[in-house]
Amino acid sequence: MGERVRIVAAGHDWNTVDYGVEDVIENLGLLKYEETADLYRKCAVGLAMMATPHPSYLPFEFMATGCLPVGIHNPGTTWFYKHEQNCLLSEASTTCLTDTLERALCEETMRANIARNARNEIRTHYSDWTPEMAKIYHFLCAPKPRTD
Repeated sequence: MGERVRIVAAGHDWNTVDYGVEDVIENLGLLKYEETADLYRKCAVGLAMMATPHPSYLPFEFMATGCLPVGIHNPGTTWFYKHEQNCLLSEASTTCLTDTLERALCEETMRANIARNARNEIRTHYSDWTPEMAKIYHFLCAPKPRTD
């Protein structure tokens, strides 16, 4: 996509020259917590490739800020990440990721619809932590005995 796309990385201070990507990726390094939401609001697409059974927090943040999350298919996270509903998922290969990212960037109506669905899902179901914290508090105060 050449000049039509700007690729930025954030979270760690590394030198793009060391990897031969100085003309492709702009590394913003470690950002202050307050700066991340502003960055995500400026991005059309956010890529997070988490292969562990728990989801990365980045796609949740992308969703909350209106940035379309793109990730890899992962059986451990299907309880939340729904392809073409609140994100786009890809197989974990260069070709598949490239195709998915290109689709996310080029299909503007699809991207806007999925990003809106994701933002609404976060606002509706995941923005109030009080009930979840109450569950943890009650468990810590009176844990259920083990039966084994």
